[in-house]
Order: sequence, then C-alpha cells, then structure tokens
Amino acid sequence: MANETPLGVLRRLVDRLVVSNDETALVEGVLGMLVEELGADRGLVLLTDRSGATTTIEAQGPRGKLSAREQAEISRSIVHEVWRSGKALLLEPDIGEGSKSVQALGIACALAAPLRVVGKLEARGVVYVDFRSVDIEIGDDERQLFELATDLLALVMSHRRQVSTIAEDLEAALGRERVPPPSLDQLLASRSLAPLRADIETAVVSDLPLLLLGESGTGKTLLARAVAEASQRMPVVRAMLGAADDLNTITSELFGHEKGSFSGAVAARAGLVSFADGGTLVLDEILNLPPHAQQLLLDFTQFGIYRPLGWSSPEPKRAAVRI
Repeated sequence: MANETPLGVLRRLVDRLVVSNDETALVEGVLGMLVEELGADRGLVLLTDRSGATTTIEAQGPRGKLSAREQAEISRSIVHEVWRSGKALLLEPDIGEGSKSVQALGIACALAAPLRVVGKLEARGVVYVDFRSVDIEIGDDERQLFELATDLLALVMSHRRQVSTIAEDLEAALGRERVPPPSLDQLLASRSLAPLRADIETAVVSDLPLLLLGESGTGKTLLARAVAEASQRMPVVRAMLGAADDLNTITSELFGHEKGSFSGAVAARAGLVSFADGGTLVLDEILNLPPHAQQLLLDFTQFGIYRPLGWSSPEPKRAAVRI
C-alpha cells in the first residue's frame, strides 16, 4: 500500500466487487488483490454453502500455493479460532490459540477473518493470508484494509445469495402447478352444503344480490366465486372494505373518483364497480361497513347507478354488476 493512497485501494476494491457476476471469480479477485496489496505470500478462502459443503479458493502469491497439509492445518485450528472469536485476527507464533498453527506452518504471521454480515451470527467462510518474512510489519492500515475487504466481500456475497434464493423460490412458485378453485358442483358435493343445494342453484339463475353468512374461514368467498362462474357472471372482483369508515375513501374505492376531487387526486380513477361491470362484485365483511356507506350500496343494488367521487354530471353512471 506504500505506492497507493487508501482511497485508491478502496476504489479498486469496490471495482472488483461490482464487476464480477460469478461468486468464485468475485472471491478470487478480492483475495488476489489482498495478497498483492498486503504483500502476503499466499491467500486462502474457505466458503460454506447452505448445505454445509466447503469450497476452497486459493490465491497464489510469491511462495506458491498452500499444500494439502497446510490447508488441513488452517482448517483444523485457524478457521475454528476465527469462527469462535467472530472477528478478524492477527495470528503470530507466540500469541493466541492460533500460535501453534502459525509455528506448524512455518510462517511469521497471518491475518484471518470471518465472512459474515454484521448482525448475522452465521459465518459463511474465512479469508486467510499469511506472511513468511520475519521483517514484515502488519500495522493498523493493513489490518483495516483486510477487515474492510472481508466485510465488503461478505456483504456483497450475502446480498447475491439472498437475490439468488428469492429468484429460485419465485421460479419454483411459477413452475408449480396451480390448483384451480373448486367448481360449484365440487362444493355442492360436500355434505355440509347439501341442505343449501336448492337455494344455491336458485341463486345461480337469479340476478338478485346474494348474501352469504358464516364464520371466518368457512369458504364464503370460494362459494361466491363458484356461483359467479356457474352463472357466467365474470369477472369476479373482490372488495375488502370492512375496515374503512371514511365515506370518501369507500366511494373512491367502489365507484372511482374524478381528478381534483380530493387532495392527491391528480388523475381520474375507475372504481371496483367499473372493473366488475358485466360480472360479480364480492364485498367482504359488508356488515362492518358504516350505515352511510351501506346506503350508497343500496342505491347501486336497486338501480344499478352510481356517481364517482367528484362526479359533476347530472346523469349518473351505470354498471350491470351482480353483488
């Protein structure tokens, strides 16, 4: 680092982190840069995946690659010590639990740090570089560069793995065969609906509003959709207005609004009734609507007419909707 400013080194480090799309190439690039910038003899990264399998990535320095025996020694004691401490360590022959491994490896000192995101307890791997010359001095600048590089590498790897996991889950969800909702015949085949079969079959051929009562989770929405499909009144549009108590909000959601009808109404917007025209509008938790909102629905269900919020024309709009 003697011939380059810390800012220049940091810039090159960030460049390494953003240019590679492959995780192995990313790790190799950062490890190679650390070996070069720190004047280390060799470098090693041990990575663990979600299954627990370990991958070894090496960076060859002036002294060549680590032998299988040296890798085993690093894995046996130094990796364990780094994971136990949870922080970057300067390993020297006469200090700490890693001192015996330093002596066994025949090196002057080594730097090692866990690859994990701050706040995450699970380590994803360990970064290791060693120095054979007894004249080498590892100062604060070298340690800070090493720690910064490993922290940034861990953050980028964690982000990429999260994105990869989300993409895999999404791909699996999209590829999974979707189970269609049950038909009316399938629902009526159940013993619990057998006593209501005649009433439901009458509702299929009727244009009158249909009120379904029952405990939460008993299948009211499934039955409403099945009736709509059997009566060929599609599309089915569902409105969740039970928690709303503001008349303007309910009016806008159901019937739409005109531009400038309230603060924030920068453009006209169609309501759910318009989307359900020719089909079925399913109103969940309708009994929880305030009385003034129920009056709006009464006018619509009786005459099929409505006025969006801010509607200035004397003539109302119309929609053919089964509720």
